[in-house]
Amino acid sequence: MIFLMFVGHATAEDMVHHFNTGVINSGLSIKNMAQISMDGPNVNWKFYDKMKMNLSEEFHTIPINIGSCGIHTVHNSFKAGVVATEWGTSSLLSSLYYHFKDSPARREDYVKVTKSSQLPLKFVSHRCLENVVVSERALDIWRNIEVYVKVINNDLDKHIQAKTNDR
Repeated sequence: MIFLMFVGHATAEDMVHHFNTGVINSGLSIKNMAQISMDGPNVNWKFYDKMKMNLSEEFHTIPINIGSCGIHTVHNSFKAGVVATEWGTSSLLSSLYYHFKDSPARREDYVKVTKSSQLPLKFVSHRCLENVVVSERALDIWRNIEVYVKVINNDLDKHIQAKTNDR
């Protein structure tokens, strides 16, 4: 569960107090806290240090420290995993989108051939964690993409043969 609270201009001590009050009022157990996310200012690091000390003294546990911005750390870890597979997933998802992006003719051919108006979604490489929907769409339309490519390749072959026969 994610617990979010904005306390404005506050010291680390104020933040610890508000945090503990919020946790108690929400019925959550502070001993199960795994990680604290923050946007980097020094008051957040002081808050982290105080929470780490409190958790250590009270429950003999400490939160995971994955840096000042957990989302960047997790994103970069996920991206490194995607690259390590050497599957070319990023390139594929990006290429699918850009193949149709500025080509009304290609989109028209796709819809005509597949009878589907569901096209690939935009892949953003610096937001890997937000590309779940993009990946799901690619999986949903993959059979249509295969049909489209097969028809386009056949039509291209016919076009090339017709030009060759005209000479």
